[in-house]
Amino acid sequence: EPLDTARLVAWAEIDTNSITSTSVTVSTGVFEVHAHANNDPALVGWWPCKNPPCPTVPNVDLRISVLTCTQPGDASNSCELNIGDANFIAKYIFQSGQAPPILNDADADGLCSIDIADAVYIVEYVFQNGPAPQPGCVDGSFKPTSGSGNGQFVATNDMIVSVSRDKEDGAYKVQVERATSVNAFDLTIRALNGAQLDVINLSDTLQLYWSQKGDIARIGLIDLEQGRSIPAGKSAILRIKGEFEIESVRSVVVTDGELQKLSPKLVGARSAGAGDAGGVISFEQNYPNPFNPETNFSFYLPLEAHVKIEIYNILGQRVKTLADEVFTAGKHTLDWNSRDENGVTVASGIYFSKFESGDFVARKKMVLLR
Repeated sequence: EPLDTARLVAWAEIDTNSITSTSVTVSTGVFEVHAHANNDPALVGWWPCKNPPCPTVPNVDLRISVLTCTQPGDASNSCELNIGDANFIAKYIFQSGQAPPILNDADADGLCSIDIADAVYIVEYVFQNGPAPQPGCVDGSFKPTSGSGNGQFVATNDMIVSVSRDKEDGAYKVQVERATSVNAFDLTIRALNGAQLDVINLSDTLQLYWSQKGDIARIGLIDLEQGRSIPAGKSAILRIKGEFEIESVRSVVVTDGELQKLSPKLVGARSAGAGDAGGVISFEQNYPNPFNPETNFSFYLPLEAHVKIEIYNILGQRVKTLADEVFTAGKHTLDWNSRDENGVTVASGIYFSKFESGDFVARKKMVLLR
């Protein structure tokens, strides 16, 4: 490898009086080893000595420089940038894989951190003709697997990640709702009560990387096969068995060639086992029923969630929206005074309430008697 394209990555000082032999090992890459004795040009040469008899130089420092190939984005230090480097980063972050031999080279976006965005950056370069990886951060603030400096993830309300529970088997579904496509997700969750979590991928486009160490699980979703993304809209991405709480959610979005590192709004960060008993959403029959002119609606949420409650007449026409917002976990009660959206009192008759929260939908029949 031409020396002008190589980088000095290691050196050692050796006292020749204290050792009789030593060695230098480099697992991958093209390298050269040079010896410099006391910075004396007359003593500079190859080490070990190639042409005996070799002169002995007692009481000197022997400096050995190892020169190896390096390239921004070459996380595996294989001397070639390809999709395997994105896979190397994903395994390092989410599966406690081998650390990149040269951390700076794994920092593909040059923002002084190793995170899911670096893997996406390489994917975009390989599959979508995106920009080449940038030279890594070398200012001393480099922090692997965490946002730092300009590489921080920015909070956004344009993307919502929510958790809901399946009534049949008790597993939890993680869903995302967003206005744009999403290229990758990075979740950190904490298992509760010693639970061994089981994580299942529900995405059709992204591959799952995850592992659990103790009570902490790292979960990553990214496509390393074709560089695909989750389309805009609402969709389920994960199914998790076991009680847990989400500590953080981070995502990477690429639009018009621009890579954004975002922290979505999180709704329902704790599973049902983390809070009050019950564990499932419930919507009770209104009381009183029949009623005149007021009645109450009560519902229970095992975790924070968005709720919509609407009132319809016998013709299926919506007459009133009682709620369309996020509620905290626990029991809530709302009342209806038998007036429509315009404040006009509705006629006697049969009405229906409709409750929606995530995948949970319930309808109740009621009678207004005047």
